[in-house]
Amino acid sequence: MPSQKTSFRYLDSHVWNDGRTWRATVPLARGAGRKRLSSTSLDSLKTAIESVRLGQTSAQPFRPADLAALRAALDMLPDGLPLTEAVRLGIDAWKAARHDTSPLLSAVADEWLALVRSTGRRPRTIESYVTHLHKLEPISGRTIASVAVADISPIISALTPSTAAGLRRVARALWSFAIRAGYTDGNPWAAIPKPRTDSSVPSIYSPAAVRAILDAAAETAPRFLPYLYLSFFTGIRPGAIQRLRPADIDAAHAQILVSPASDKLRRSYYAPIRPTLAAWLKACPPAFPLLPYKRKAAYLHIHAIFDAASVEFIPYGTRHTFASYALAAGSPPHAVAMDMGHFRDVTTLFNHYRVLATPASAADFWAILPHNLSQMTKQGKTPRKTHRAAD
Repeated sequence: MPSQKTSFRYLDSHVWNDGRTWRATVPLARGAGRKRLSSTSLDSLKTAIESVRLGQTSAQPFRPADLAALRAALDMLPDGLPLTEAVRLGIDAWKAARHDTSPLLSAVADEWLALVRSTGRRPRTIESYVTHLHKLEPISGRTIASVAVADISPIISALTPSTAAGLRRVARALWSFAIRAGYTDGNPWAAIPKPRTDSSVPSIYSPAAVRAILDAAAETAPRFLPYLYLSFFTGIRPGAIQRLRPADIDAAHAQILVSPASDKLRRSYYAPIRPTLAAWLKACPPAFPLLPYKRKAAYLHIHAIFDAASVEFIPYGTRHTFASYALAAGSPPHAVAMDMGHFRDVTTLFNHYRVLATPASAADFWAILPHNLSQMTKQGKTPRKTHRAAD
């Protein structure tokens, strides 16, 4: 270490030695002030300064190996260039080299999917990720660092707005993983605006339709009746209803436990048992599992029940129906949102689930009570198979 004080400028930074150690101040972005650095070695201090400076220019801080490669590129530039220009050209050269050496998009996607699987995501979620990523097949043979906005824009433009929004969401997560892994230094999906989808009013079942559906289930397939009345008279997601266990339904305390293993968002909460649901649980106690067949076969039976009731099946219609009539009956919006597993605010409830319903129709809905169902189920009637389904 020099014994006398030394001061000079390096990469637009003020560097000096105070007789004990090397110190420097590095200018940051406009309005962000300056960063103070210190080191016992001038070379180490210069490396730290370059890391700070180049980290401001790149979307991702440079690793030591990347920094060494960049410094080598700077040494090859012509003399006389301003240091700021030399840094810019060096970063461009480094990025060009990264385009050729980064892994293929398909390989990064496989690595990311393996990581997601290891976190315990449900198979259906993984399947949706794979389905979205298949749409990137035209560029799967490119290195992930070389993919630019111009490459993904044609893919997005060929999709419907809702599908494009799903692909954008999954792809942003994939590129974020690639940045953390050091495979690329930017996320081109950040420049893709979220596709605008037309807002549509969800459909719900009328009280008469709900009564017809439950009557048809009692007559043709009583084994599916508990799943249906739980779907109509609770805000629990259909997937979570399928995974309910006997211990989750606490009739004594008028609540149903939705565990993290059952809920889509992996959170636990209690859904209240309203008087209407309590009457159905008492008249027709559920048998577990609530859906006795695999998902595809079970839904064939459920569609057959709707056909027998002469009611058109509405995807997620039972959940929309519950939300609409619960609000129309005067339940507080935040309470209804909690019953449906929304934990932040009521925005999602009003934007996607609630349909305007009158208090009179809500009263008719919550007055749908079982009649002679306990006697019918005790007789052991079996579902009438109107569709062929294999386990």
